[in-house]
Amino acid sequence: MFPLASTRPRLRRHPQAPTHRPPPGRTRAQRELKDAVGQAVQDHLRAACKFAAWDEDDKENQGPSVGRQFNEWWTGASCEGAYINLHQAEIALTQLLPDDEIQAAIPAALARLQTMDVTDPRRRAAETQLAVNAPRAQRRAAFQSAVRTGLELIDQQPASAASATSSWSPPQG
Repeated sequence: MFPLASTRPRLRRHPQAPTHRPPPGRTRAQRELKDAVGQAVQDHLRAACKFAAWDEDDKENQGPSVGRQFNEWWTGASCEGAYINLHQAEIALTQLLPDDEIQAAIPAALARLQTMDVTDPRRRAAETQLAVNAPRAQRRAAFQSAVRTGLELIDQQPASAASATSSWSPPQG
């Protein structure tokens, strides 16, 4: 389970807990977008947890069968499903990033695309659209598309190559 999920009820009961009111000036459409993205992220994170965890029936019966363990080892379907859902949650969150954070994240998004052929139209489009000062909505859409493409590339790579290009790395030492 997620650590935030276990602390959420405690924060709401605390008398000095922050309220969930939107800042002044936020429109109804912005609130609805935030709520929809929040729900999508929660759904993807729940799905990732389900992929990464054994079924309740398996826990009651001292773990999964040998056949299931072999299938998991052979296919990696649970890990793949968990990563895909984590990546979909990350893509959904790009809709809520402030413009300055999108600007700061563009180099990382473009770096993920460096494994693609230089003539690939998706790579060329991302490099073109993110290099110029496009209108805010167009830039956000281009960034989201670049992030999606980069994460799909990571998902398609073998595990050893994917770990080398992932945005997360374990602490050293």
